[in-house]
Amino acid sequence: MAKSLKIALLVLIAALSVQAQVSQKDMKVIGYLGGWSSPPGWSLDSIDWACLTHVIDSFARPLPDGTIDASELRGVPLVSKAHQHNVRCNVSIGGWSYRNDFFAPVQPGVIDTFVSNIYQLVVSGGYDGVDIDWEYPDRGAEGGLPAGSGQFNQLIKKIHDRFNEPSAAAGCDGRPLELAFCQGTYYFREIDWAFVSDYVDYVFVMGYDMNNPYNGPLRNSATIRNSAGTYMEKSVHGVCDYLLNNGIPPGKIVLGAPFYQKPGETRYADVQASLMVTPTNYLGFCTTPGPFPGPAEAKVRYAGSIGYMNDTNSFKYKCEYITNRNLMGLGIWEISDVHPYTNLWDVIRRYTVPKAPVSCGVTIPVKIKGFAPASGCVGDTVVISGSNFLASKGRGFVSFNGVRVRSYNDWTSTNISVVVPPGVTTGRVLVTNYWGFSGTSLSNFRLPGLGVTGFAPVRGCIGDVVAISGSNFGPVQGNGSVRFAGVKVTNYVAWSDTSLSVKIPRITADGVITVSNACGAGGTSAGDFKIFCANPMSHFTVEHDASSGINSPSRIVVRAIDDRDNVKNDFSARVTLFVRANSGEIVWGIVTTNSTFIDCGPGDSRAVFDFRLSEAGTMILTISDNSMESVDIEVKDLTGTWQDDDSDGVLAFVDPNFDPSAVPRAYAYPSVFDKGGTVVFTLVSPSSRIRIYNILGVLVKEIPAGENPRWTPSEHIAGGYYIAVYDDKNGKRVQVRMIYTGTDGK
Repeated sequence: MAKSLKIALLVLIAALSVQAQVSQKDMKVIGYLGGWSSPPGWSLDSIDWACLTHVIDSFARPLPDGTIDASELRGVPLVSKAHQHNVRCNVSIGGWSYRNDFFAPVQPGVIDTFVSNIYQLVVSGGYDGVDIDWEYPDRGAEGGLPAGSGQFNQLIKKIHDRFNEPSAAAGCDGRPLELAFCQGTYYFREIDWAFVSDYVDYVFVMGYDMNNPYNGPLRNSATIRNSAGTYMEKSVHGVCDYLLNNGIPPGKIVLGAPFYQKPGETRYADVQASLMVTPTNYLGFCTTPGPFPGPAEAKVRYAGSIGYMNDTNSFKYKCEYITNRNLMGLGIWEISDVHPYTNLWDVIRRYTVPKAPVSCGVTIPVKIKGFAPASGCVGDTVVISGSNFLASKGRGFVSFNGVRVRSYNDWTSTNISVVVPPGVTTGRVLVTNYWGFSGTSLSNFRLPGLGVTGFAPVRGCIGDVVAISGSNFGPVQGNGSVRFAGVKVTNYVAWSDTSLSVKIPRITADGVITVSNACGAGGTSAGDFKIFCANPMSHFTVEHDASSGINSPSRIVVRAIDDRDNVKNDFSARVTLFVRANSGEIVWGIVTTNSTFIDCGPGDSRAVFDFRLSEAGTMILTISDNSMESVDIEVKDLTGTWQDDDSDGVLAFVDPNFDPSAVPRAYAYPSVFDKGGTVVFTLVSPSSRIRIYNILGVLVKEIPAGENPRWTPSEHIAGGYYIAVYDDKNGKRVQVRMIYTGTDGK
């Protein structure tokens, strides 16, 4: 007796040690209750309702035609009792016994009926949601789906869509109906986790019966290849990691733990009663991954066999695991198996915060007293003060005018610190706590209004710097931008909260200046910025048609070109013509909006004409000639700043009978002719005469017959020339030797 008392005291001390300081969390506690389960002395009042947040009425059976057999459910008595204790009551469909019965009702043509009947079962029974316990979608030999069917994923989506229709019923507390499913430990192939994550409220991880003698090890040195073909740790930790890595957020994972021993599925209460009689059957707690898959497994001897179960230490470690990984909560199969003992409930309760002490259907309002600062920008920190936020965030959230916060600094029952998310506009702040209760601020959180008060200069050309003044531009540019007449600026010189400096973009029209800051706030100038290029010219181009013959009109085209190689319209210029004529009369005219014709007499003449370019951005000069040698052209703007890129451009007339291939060529480069030297020809025949043509085939010089004729190229422009020699006596070609003597004697 004394020995038994000593061991009993040790067991009590071990239990008390669990009461050490723990981190409380508003952790969901979800308990399954089988419709058949009724241990001696047990009733619905035996359930530790203060510890539970959900109770699951198990199980309804899916039928091939899409209807549902609910005869095994407890129904109204359980629903009513749960709601009296402010506990949600969901209904579970399936379970191990009915694992083969899902395949038929999810087929096309039946699935919509099945979903409709699920909704009707939930609503008519007064349930708060549904749990789909299909064990398992990818075990084809047991009513599973063929690989890649996608039917399980569609089932989840269709239930979600039905539960969230505008006319859909709500749970007892006014919140939407819940949707969850029970996940088989290693059967993942037919579940698109990232897809279903958007549609379920939580996933119940079966952290027990893990295909080995052990009953839900938290860690394990062994690995297993799951049905999706991935190797993973053969443990609760391994399953959780797999789900987290494949799209299920931690706030949607409920870690299941057993209230029974494995193997044999013996009730925890029966094993505990046996240990109270024979304490030596408690063989120790697994604390290392060594020969046992611990921690979180106790080894016991029951009815002559070795088994494994979750005891108080097991639940302590698993609750800490849930808290440390920010999982949604703890799930239990099956809650009547612990009766009449309460030690497991005592451990679980210490890791949860108390529920609101009201009946289901009555809410405790979340109240927002205020927030600071009252205005701000994206990325700023805002602290919200109030009441009933609950001790930790869980699935709670904060939104600014409908835009949910992405980053949380801190969350307590009375204060929440958040970072203002992108896309926010001025509006109310809303806080929704873990239980789904919400409160809205009385005042708006404001984004600072942005104003453009002025800009200078008020007109300018592309690439010029413009200074813009105003307020609330933001201390840094971030996502801010400036536009001129709708064209976005790409070159920013400076940015501060009250002034900006930017370079004018490639605009083609006048327009307002618009500034947007990183908050998304915008402001517009009161007046238009005017595009004006005071000195946009880069150069003029002079083009002329050298193909017309002697005594034929010839055209010169002058264009003003800006610094982006675009033809510039509406620009003043001055054209100067240096005319050399042998005889006759030259008539030339500049064709603009008002045609003008000016006569020039024979001989060397100089004509000056000021004009404005036409709308086409060009000036056309037409020259007709009775007997003319050349016209030199010079173009400048009226300030003399810009000129054509070849101010000595020559317009001359080509002899239509000229054949360059029939005459010898002499090339003289500018470096030679610019020195002003002389070319001396030595002719074999004194009766020969020489004609010199430029590279355009224009006759520029004729030297009569005589001894040692000479030619000074500087009389004309530098370049290459053709030399044609004719023998007036016999018409034969004669040999030509050119000797260049420069001014330097070379």
